Amino acid sequence: MRKFTSLLPDDWPDQEVKPDYGVDLRVSLWFADDPSLPAKHDGLEFGVQLKATDDESEHALSVGVSWQHIEFWEQLGYPVLVVRYVAATDALYGMWVHERGRHLEPKPLKQAWFRFDESHRLTPDVVTDSIPPKVAAFRAARTRSLRLPLRLRAMGSIASPSQAILFNTEFDRLLGTGRMSVEYGYPSELIVTLGPWV
Repeated sequence: MRKFTSLLPDDWPDQEVKPDYGVDLRVSLWFADDPSLPAKHDGLEFGVQLKATDDESEHALSVGVSWQHIEFWEQLGYPVLVVRYVAATDALYGMWVHERGRHLEPKPLKQAWFRFDESHRLTPDVVTDSIPPKVAAFRAARTRSLRLPLRLRAMGSIASPSQAILFNTEFDRLLGTGRMSVEYGYPSELIVTLGPWV
């Protein structure tokens, strides 16, 4: 836990959750518009589930969790970051529960799997730069205060350039031209943009 909290800015307080029912840590985000003024809290927070391993094989970057945990995390009012600490390389990796694409995973599986790679590596800069917008976007989605245009990414084996063309044709037919756009993103994602266009 100390390894992860060492990545957090000094003005982001963290609190260990006891008893641990699936969230080890809650972190509040505080911001100062002016460095000479005290930081303010605007209600943004996230949970952390830590999973450490001393495994040195390729399996070290995979974490299996029960579907009960997934369902519990999805009901919380804040996003949960699953963090993998690999002792052999002294590295931390993180993946948001709400971004792992559960609906694309073949079922039935006994566990939900988080498979990390270098794109999930956590450093102080990654934490400071990427966590606040992710937490803010999660809250906006939950409170339905999203602004258009809205960009969504869908990942899975169906993603292909030809699939993007088919989706665009069908959306234009159903909704009218220019209300929704689908692009192909390498290696296997579809990027959906909902209008109005700016």
